[in-house]
Amino acid sequence: RLMTEKPPIKRLSATAIQDFLTCPMLWLGRRIMRWPETISPYSAAAMATGRAIQTALAAHHQGNDATEVLFRTWAELIDVPIARSALQDSLRVVQLYCAQYPVHPRDRTETKFSLTIPGVDVPIIGFLDLVRGALIRDYKTTRYPQSWTQERVDKDIQLTIYHMGLRANPRLRPRLELTVLGLDYPQSLTNYETRRTDNDILKMRALIMGVYQDMCAE
Repeated sequence: RLMTEKPPIKRLSATAIQDFLTCPMLWLGRRIMRWPETISPYSAAAMATGRAIQTALAAHHQGNDATEVLFRTWAELIDVPIARSALQDSLRVVQLYCAQYPVHPRDRTETKFSLTIPGVDVPIIGFLDLVRGALIRDYKTTRYPQSWTQERVDKDIQLTIYHMGLRANPRLRPRLELTVLGLDYPQSLTNYETRRTDNDILKMRALIMGVYQDMCAE
């Protein structure tokens, strides 16, 4: 046993739940003990690239110049050696997205939600990349777009929790979209549509309750 008392869990998130399901030690070290992680320069650059693209897409839906924001954010985030073509790849995929998905007056970006579940003493929080009425759109940036399939999207834990977060408004029946931005040449956009049933929500509630109980166990 590494701990002698209940861990100080203040909140949950989809990524924290996924960490625990992947490996409880991963969750403990990353979320509770804050053990230092060794991240390769390649992984650090990949994560920063994803953040830069996401920031640019948010700017687009806010009515701003996505290209300008991408360049500025790239300069702020990318501080490790990276292939010269990486910025060009990112710019191309942002341009593809902006051309295919015009701005709408109802667009809201980085919308925070806080979800409570009976039997779980802490809130489940998260941020929705894009909300337009009852539509939730999430972005995934990858050099391996083929790793995403309709089956994977239909079972994705994060999307289910996002559905639950928006459905806290009883007037809405959320629709889910996952847009996969492929960075490898030729750059690509693949948009998946998916829904969650009441049974899916019941299963996710049970899963979260079980995960939380296991997290709280010594």
